[in-house]
Amino acid sequence: MMPIHSRPITMRSLFQPNEVRLSRIVADLFDPNGTHGQGILFLNALLSELDLKRVSPIDHVSVRREMVTKERRQIDLVVEMPSIILGIENKPWAGQQPKQLSDYILALEGWARDRTPVLVFLSNKEPETAVNQIRQLWFYSEDEPSLTNILEGCRERIRASRTRTHVEEMITYLSSEFGGESMVADSNEAYVEAVEVEFERSVDSKRAIAMAMIAQQRLHERLIEEISDIVVQKMQKVFSDLEEDEENNSLHYDLGRKNNYWGVRRPSWPANCMVAISPAKTGYSGIYFGIQAPDGSHRYVDKGDGCKSHSLIKSAAKEIEGGSSTYDWPWWKYAEPVDWSPEMLASLVLESPTGSIIDHPRIKDLIDRMIALAEAIDGAV
Repeated sequence: MMPIHSRPITMRSLFQPNEVRLSRIVADLFDPNGTHGQGILFLNALLSELDLKRVSPIDHVSVRREMVTKERRQIDLVVEMPSIILGIENKPWAGQQPKQLSDYILALEGWARDRTPVLVFLSNKEPETAVNQIRQLWFYSEDEPSLTNILEGCRERIRASRTRTHVEEMITYLSSEFGGESMVADSNEAYVEAVEVEFERSVDSKRAIAMAMIAQQRLHERLIEEISDIVVQKMQKVFSDLEEDEENNSLHYDLGRKNNYWGVRRPSWPANCMVAISPAKTGYSGIYFGIQAPDGSHRYVDKGDGCKSHSLIKSAAKEIEGGSSTYDWPWWKYAEPVDWSPEMLASLVLESPTGSIIDHPRIKDLIDRMIALAEAIDGAV
């Protein structure tokens, strides 16, 4: 095997899933004195993406990494400007800690003096705390503020060809890593290495692993259908007349197609109302769940597709913590995990205390929240 120090450095290895490494790249990018040599170009693109006041070439800008708060936590990046102190918390894969974002906002407010404190959550997940106090910046998104949009907007204005090449490679990486293809977190590396060792052990091991690879799609389907089965079973223990929506395909089928949905409902609920799970992207990614009950008065809702109790349900669902709302979904939230790729679901099986995906704490939490949403609908109608 090639020694580690002699491995060629490729863009893939440079951006390999590693939160610390990614934070360093982001810090250099938004530093006017960064190695990119483009001055305030990237920083102003970030500020514009977030509708914040831009800086001029003569403004003093200080960029510091891992600033320690009073609670001994570390904000990944703090950019100090004349009128704004901007914190960036980078969370590509790791989970959020209790009150983490709320504590960061308090820290920025304490450092702000006469400046405006702003906390940016750079992540492919929704914030769990301080939801209305932060600015969300996605790694990849075509519609929402994102790092890829910032880089795309700067690409033609980059003066140095080498920097332009690096930015193009970074766009490619972000699009691949966060735009639909599955992600393998650092925590899975031990499993990958164990399989590699087993693959080299014997011919029988090679054959067994090869058979599992061939059957991956079918096994992935089975894992997702196990989840849908247990969702229905658990919810029917609370609501005996609950049933799958008549327009459902299978959960596996619906989650593989952007904006499809799989839902359950009670006959007593108003038309076009259900508790559902849906993908925001293709490739079993961007998975979210909530109450689907479109607002019939909204201009984007087709006649006949609205739910007459939308407002009542929206009001009742506010009691359930952590959700957001749209005209289609009175309450919705990204699932944990947000990516339901074969690799991610396999990791849940490995982490489950029983070896069954339905016993993983995240799947249990999903079911508990879906039951709470159903109870909110019952209370509203």
